Amino acid sequence: AFYEDLLGYHEIWRGGSNGAIQWVYYQLPEGQDCIEYLLYDRPQSVGQITAMNHICFEVDNVAALREALLKKRLPEGCRVPSDVVTGTNNIRQISLFNADGIRIEIMENHTVDGLPPTAQTGVPLKYIP
Repeated sequence: AFYEDLLGYHEIWRGGSNGAIQWVYYQLPEGQDCIEYLLYDRPQSVGQITAMNHICFEVDNVAALREALLKKRLPEGCRVPSDVVTGTNNIRQISLFNADGIRIEIMENHTVDGLPPTAQTGVPLKYIP
Protein backbone atom coordinates (compact mmCIF):
# COMPACT_ATOMS: atom_id res chain seq x y z
CA ALA A 1 0.00 0.00 0.00
CA PHE A 2 2.86 2.42 0.79
CA TYR A 3 4.48 2.28 -2.66
CA GLU A 4 1.21 2.06 -4.59
CA ASP A 5 -1.13 4.33 -2.65
CA LEU A 6 1.27 6.94 -1.32
CA LEU A 7 4.01 7.08 -3.98
CA GLY A 8 2.00 6.02 -7.03
CA TYR A 9 4.21 3.04 -7.98
CA HIS A 10 2.55 0.17 -9.83
CA GLU A 11 3.42 -3.51 -9.60
CA ILE A 12 5.06 -4.85 -12.76
CA TRP A 13 6.32 -8.29 -11.70
CA ARG A 14 6.42 -10.71 -8.80
CA GLY A 15 8.40 -13.87 -8.29
CA GLY A 16 10.25 -16.13 -5.91
CA SER A 17 11.38 -19.67 -5.42
CA ASN A 18 9.73 -22.85 -4.16
CA GLY A 19 6.28 -21.44 -4.97
CA ALA A 20 6.61 -18.50 -2.57
CA ILE A 21 6.31 -14.88 -3.70
CA GLN A 22 9.52 -13.36 -2.32
CA TRP A 23 10.07 -10.38 -4.64
CA VAL A 24 7.70 -7.74 -5.96
CA TYR A 25 8.84 -5.14 -8.51
CA TYR A 26 7.22 -1.71 -8.47
CA GLN A 27 7.77 0.92 -11.18
CA LEU A 28 7.67 4.68 -10.71
CA PRO A 29 4.53 6.31 -12.10
CA GLU A 30 6.57 8.47 -14.49
CA GLY A 31 9.67 6.78 -15.86
CA GLN A 32 11.40 3.44 -15.97
CA ASP A 33 12.94 3.31 -12.48
CA CYS A 34 11.88 0.41 -10.28
CA ILE A 35 12.15 -0.78 -6.72
CA GLU A 36 12.32 -4.47 -5.85
CA TYR A 37 10.60 -5.20 -2.56
CA LEU A 38 12.03 -8.25 -0.75
CA LEU A 39 9.59 -10.21 1.40
CA TYR A 40 10.17 -12.57 4.33
CA ASP A 41 7.96 -14.98 6.26
CA ARG A 42 10.27 -15.33 9.30
CA PRO A 43 13.04 -13.39 11.07
CA GLN A 44 16.30 -13.14 9.10
CA SER A 45 19.88 -13.32 10.37
CA VAL A 46 22.20 -10.35 9.94
CA GLY A 47 23.99 -12.25 7.15
CA GLN A 48 20.74 -12.94 5.30
CA ILE A 49 19.59 -9.34 5.62
CA THR A 50 22.97 -8.02 4.44
CA ALA A 51 22.74 -10.19 1.30
CA MET A 52 19.06 -9.63 0.56
CA ASN A 53 18.82 -5.89 1.30
CA HIS A 54 20.95 -4.49 -1.49
CA ILE A 55 21.17 -2.00 -4.30
CA CYS A 56 20.93 -3.02 -7.95
CA PHE A 57 22.17 -1.35 -11.11
CA GLU A 58 21.19 -2.22 -14.68
CA VAL A 59 23.62 -2.53 -17.60
CA ASP A 60 23.42 -3.69 -21.22
CA ASN A 61 25.97 -6.53 -20.88
CA VAL A 62 26.72 -7.92 -17.44
CA ALA A 63 29.35 -10.41 -18.71
CA ALA A 64 31.40 -7.60 -20.27
CA LEU A 65 31.14 -5.58 -17.07
CA ARG A 66 32.27 -8.57 -14.99
CA GLU A 67 35.33 -9.03 -17.21
CA ALA A 68 36.20 -5.34 -16.83
CA LEU A 69 35.79 -5.55 -13.04
CA LEU A 70 38.05 -8.61 -12.84
CA LYS A 71 40.86 -6.55 -14.41
CA LYS A 72 40.62 -3.92 -11.67
CA ARG A 73 42.21 -3.97 -8.24
CA LEU A 74 39.50 -4.53 -5.66
CA PRO A 75 39.50 -2.36 -2.56
CA GLU A 76 40.49 -4.24 0.59
CA GLY A 77 37.66 -6.34 2.00
CA CYS A 78 35.65 -6.51 -1.23
CA ARG A 79 34.82 -9.82 -2.90
CA VAL A 80 35.49 -10.79 -6.51
CA PRO A 81 32.33 -10.49 -8.68
CA SER A 82 30.28 -13.68 -8.80
CA ASP A 83 29.89 -15.71 -11.96
CA VAL A 84 27.12 -14.57 -14.30
CA VAL A 85 23.86 -16.34 -13.45
CA THR A 86 20.38 -16.14 -14.91
CA GLY A 87 17.76 -15.32 -12.27
CA THR A 88 14.21 -16.63 -12.02
CA ASN A 89 13.17 -13.48 -13.91
CA ASN A 90 15.25 -14.69 -16.91
CA ILE A 91 17.73 -11.82 -16.53
CA ARG A 92 21.51 -12.31 -16.29
CA GLN A 93 23.15 -10.86 -13.19
CA ILE A 94 26.23 -10.78 -10.97
CA SER A 95 26.76 -9.90 -7.33
CA LEU A 96 29.54 -7.91 -5.70
CA PHE A 97 30.07 -7.28 -1.98
CA ASN A 98 31.67 -4.13 -0.65
CA ALA A 99 34.02 -4.08 2.35
CA ASP A 100 31.03 -3.80 4.72
CA GLY A 101 29.50 -7.00 3.29
CA ILE A 102 26.70 -5.14 1.50
CA ARG A 103 25.60 -6.80 -1.72
CA ILE A 104 25.60 -4.85 -4.98
CA GLU A 105 23.61 -6.62 -7.69
CA ILE A 106 24.23 -5.76 -11.32
CA MET A 107 21.73 -7.09 -13.82
CA GLU A 108 21.07 -6.67 -17.50
CA ASN A 109 18.29 -4.32 -18.55
CA HIS A 110 16.64 -7.06 -20.64
CA THR A 111 15.75 -10.74 -20.38
CA VAL A 112 17.90 -13.42 -22.01
CA ASP A 113 15.31 -14.05 -24.74
CA GLY A 114 14.00 -10.48 -25.03
CA LEU A 115 10.54 -11.48 -23.79
CA PRO A 116 8.97 -10.02 -20.65
CA PRO A 117 9.67 -12.09 -17.51
CA THR A 118 6.87 -14.45 -16.56
CA ALA A 119 5.32 -13.28 -13.31
CA GLN A 120 4.32 -15.79 -10.67
CA THR A 121 0.99 -15.82 -8.91
CA GLY A 122 0.20 -16.23 -5.26
CA VAL A 123 0.19 -14.31 -2.03
CA PRO A 124 3.40 -12.44 -1.16
CA LEU A 125 5.25 -13.48 1.99
CA LYS A 126 4.69 -11.24 4.98
CA TYR A 127 6.53 -11.30 8.30
CA ILE A 128 5.26 -9.11 11.11
CA PRO A 129 7.30 -9.35 14.33
